[in-house]
Amino acid sequence: MEKPTKRQLEFLSLIASGYDTYQIADAVGVSQNTVRNTIVAAKKKTEVPSTSNLVAYSVYKGWIWPVDDGVPAEFVVTSEE
Repeated sequence: MEKPTKRQLEFLSLIASGYDTYQIADAVGVSQNTVRNTIVAAKKKTEVPSTSNLVAYSVYKGWIWPVDDGVPAEFVVTSEE
């Protein structure tokens, strides 16, 4: 199981923060298809079948982390190991 790329983790952190594909695409300046394809690639790379499970797994592995205790929490990509 491989670690997702920084870009994939960036998108996952935005999903964890409550953004949908349209909002991510708008915020990052890419198409919705690019967002979807990037998440699909992350799921294949990690062998995790669903986006929600991949977000949870990314938090578990420490790849993304909440930066505050607000509701909803804002997530960020953690520094490279």
